[in-house]
Amino acid sequence: MSSCPDRMSSEAMTISRRNLLLQLNAAAPPQRGQADSSVPLDFSGLPNCCSHEHWGSVSSIGRLPGGHRADFECGALPGERTGLLDLVVDPYFRNWATRGGANFDELVADSGVKFDDYAKRSSWDAWCRIQPVLRRHQFAGVVQCVRRGVLKLYGSDLLSLDQRSFASLSEAIGSRYAAIFGWYRSAMRQAHFSDLSYGTHFQYIELRKTSPVMERRGSLTLTYSAGAREASLPTRSAF
Repeated sequence: MSSCPDRMSSEAMTISRRNLLLQLNAAAPPQRGQADSSVPLDFSGLPNCCSHEHWGSVSSIGRLPGGHRADFECGALPGERTGLLDLVVDPYFRNWATRGGANFDELVADSGVKFDDYAKRSSWDAWCRIQPVLRRHQFAGVVQCVRRGVLKLYGSDLLSLDQRSFASLSEAIGSRYAAIFGWYRSAMRQAHFSDLSYGTHFQYIELRKTSPVMERRGSLTLTYSAGAREASLPTRSAF
């Protein structure tokens, strides 16, 4: 079983608001009348409302001039099969890492092609080549948020994958994103998200009115348009 030479240790810390609350509760002095202060409260089942959800940052959905394709097209689907690299090397992590000095194309310079093309040809080797970049930014929110999401929804730690688990995880991601609307509802239930708020361009509102298929995506979110003076078609998700 193959593993990346620069693969990170599974002991890398996972930072989350809930973990912090749990630790603070466990360390707090006992309250008056409290029988057992050693048992922390469990916040994991509390409902959440995501204040700004980056649907369109998934690289397989793509971009248009001016922004993410999913910000313009209600009901935008992945244009190709989605894998782990599409979730990790999205525009947000790519920009973060680039500002930190990384150049993804240089990581595969010996191949004669750009990183995205190389990743389609050899996704495992591309994954191994970005390990130094991931390790450098492993405590940044842009990495930890994806890591925690993948761990919760797929049961895999993206910081400690070998070749077999990488292939299995990418296959699972591809299957679920092939039916993205149903998968999104399932993922929201698992993460206890009752609502999502999503910023869009004005074209999104007009397209959403034209198709029941597009309305399926729109019904997942509370959308608001950056180009409109009022919120667009607010809809609450029913779970």
